[in-house]
Amino acid sequence: MKIKKMLSLLLAGVMMLSMVACGAQGGGSGADPAAGGTGTYEKYEVAKVKLPEIPEKPSYADVENALAALDYNKLGEAKYTAESNKIMDDYAKKQSAYEEAMVALRGDGVDPQFGGPMYGFTQNTANTIFGEMADKNVAYSPANLYMALCMLCEVTDGESRAQIMNLLGLNNIEEVRASAGQLWRNLYLSEEGSKTLLANSMWLNENINFKEETIKKLAENYYASGFSVPMGEKETDEALRAWINENTGGLLKDAAGSLETDPMTVLALVSTIYFKDGWCHRFEPSLNTTGDFTSADGKKAQTEFMHYTENHGRYFHSNEGYTIAELPMESGLSMRFFLPDEDKTLAAFQDKNYVIGSLLSYDAGIAIKAGKIKWSVPKFDVQSDIDMKGLLYQMNIRDIFDKESANFSPIAELDEQLVVTDIKHAGRVKIDEEGCEAAAFTSIMVGVTSMMPQDLPVIEMNLDRPFAFMITGTDGMPLFTGMVNQI
Repeated sequence: MKIKKMLSLLLAGVMMLSMVACGAQGGGSGADPAAGGTGTYEKYEVAKVKLPEIPEKPSYADVENALAALDYNKLGEAKYTAESNKIMDDYAKKQSAYEEAMVALRGDGVDPQFGGPMYGFTQNTANTIFGEMADKNVAYSPANLYMALCMLCEVTDGESRAQIMNLLGLNNIEEVRASAGQLWRNLYLSEEGSKTLLANSMWLNENINFKEETIKKLAENYYASGFSVPMGEKETDEALRAWINENTGGLLKDAAGSLETDPMTVLALVSTIYFKDGWCHRFEPSLNTTGDFTSADGKKAQTEFMHYTENHGRYFHSNEGYTIAELPMESGLSMRFFLPDEDKTLAAFQDKNYVIGSLLSYDAGIAIKAGKIKWSVPKFDVQSDIDMKGLLYQMNIRDIFDKESANFSPIAELDEQLVVTDIKHAGRVKIDEEGCEAAAFTSIMVGVTSMMPQDLPVIEMNLDRPFAFMITGTDGMPLFTGMVNQI
């Protein structure tokens, strides 16, 4: 059976979820990937997965504008009161519907049985990545890589799957599916000015007969849209890049532009995350100053710093020589910063694996205090493009790269052995006076050839030297983490 026909029949009715409303995954462009776009990938789409969605959160600014538009003198007291009450009642109903939908989406919040493995995964992977890129800028999304590896579990079996699950901290494929759902439902946020949007896709070689059950599971459990494409062609690569760009707000065009398939590519699994939020207390541009940022190599660079004094900020000061504090965001999320004392280096703490563990455990820190925090924050735009093959090999995920031991039997039976030929993770985090915008994608290419990877009181948060950061989602789930070693 031709693959397009098979997949069309299989996926046509998948994912009609009984939520309040449904929005089609596929992405938009610019600052809102979920706005809907006209990407070049659409002609290859064999099924548009329906994502659980919630009503738009009502804006109280709209209420204020509507009330201001009422003319008391023209309407009279009775009619003015009636119109005012109608506006407020309408807002209350919309707000109630929004809150109920969020409760339905998130359930009881992040299950501790999932939170533990996610924190462990973040610590292990970030420590490895930071160690390999000790003097470089890093922007990494643990949530995005976790989701991508969950999907990879679905198309592998045997020891290949077991090695991935061990890194994920999970015991069986049912836990993998449940964890992927927990991750999506608890991180998802789409409000005016505040967004955390996740998207997944599977790109299928149109000449291969894939196993229907596995394709169905990818759609149902990971919200993965399906595309049937001629691998190795320019139009396919352009379509893949367009899908990534529309789901990452165009923040990673350079990294996406380097992605290519070849005729031997059988399957590509791609996961994206897009984040945008404003600070609770915006930095006033008129207070910005220019100063020196001392890079990891000791060189100084003129940098624009933003300033803000928080009178009752929360901070965690360790006797080991570093301070952690967080900037709250409008949605209730936060961005945490790990700043070594002036006589310490970030690399020294990373060597001891303190950085990620401290950022993750900030909320549980017994020494969290309140104080006046004088923030001096450099405007930065950090991005990285990471080849994950060697790094995952270091973390004992090995069979998927070896044609003698890789097991991809759940996805297809071929005369030649399937292997992972490439894994790329690209991330970007940028901040300014208004807030933070970030995006990441992970692409996993599966084909029939591979090269084995090599075995490899008043607290001053003056971020004028190398520091680390972490953006946390619901219940502290780590969305993005990274290091700024140079500006």
